Amino acid sequence: IILDGMAWVLCAVMLLIGGQPQARSRASLIASGLFAGLGVYAYFVHAFFLPALVIFLLLNTEGTQRSRALVWWGAGLALGSLPYVVGFVAMGVSLGGVGPLVENLRSTTAAIAPFSKTLSLSDAYVNALELARLAITNGGNESMIFHGLATPGVWIDVKFKLVLAAFAGLAVVLLAFLRELGVARRQLGLLAWLLPLSYFMLAGLLGKRLWAHHFSVMLPLVYVLWSATAAAGFEVIRHRVGRFRGQTP
Repeated sequence: IILDGMAWVLCAVMLLIGGQPQARSRASLIASGLFAGLGVYAYFVHAFFLPALVIFLLLNTEGTQRSRALVWWGAGLALGSLPYVVGFVAMGVSLGGVGPLVENLRSTTAAIAPFSKTLSLSDAYVNALELARLAITNGGNESMIFHGLATPGVWIDVKFKLVLAAFAGLAVVLLAFLRELGVARRQLGLLAWLLPLSYFMLAGLLGKRLWAHHFSVMLPLVYVLWSATAAAGFEVIRHRVGRFRGQTP
């Protein structure tokens, strides 16, 4: 129910990477926004990835083309979000008008209280990190099945530490060796770093309102992160080795 929307998000990502930024067509920008909107419609948590995609567009588009890229991508996003509009219209018709619809949404939101403060900001992000760990290591599923118990193991801790190491390592590569990366590697690395960060920062604000299954969207990103880190690292090494050999008499 949550992971299926990641297919749309990854399609949106795929249409943004590869090739020179100025070569992106209007159709690819609209299609990327469309897929992002469909991802949000599939499940609301995918909206937490939108800032990463917008930042990526801003960083990877020439100054004169940024507004054009954002407009066309935003148009696609609005198009992909149309099912929400259709749903609200249907609700309004069913409830008897705009007034009852607004009241229904207000009372429902008040009952859920998604932004109620149950944790301090620092505790909220500590909680989000633990939920990410449970999702990535499958501890969340085990906890639900076995009433709060998750199987301990060395590999479980190692796997999550490898994820954190890849995230930190990719940040170092992007900051220190950005110019040594090709366009595709640079773009993939930036998105592989921005997407989980964007999700974590926004999801953390909801505190206890989310649980481990909401962080299951991190699972496909873990493999993207590992692949992007390895690809960027190998390219830097290849570039350095090639330059060293060229200087060797």
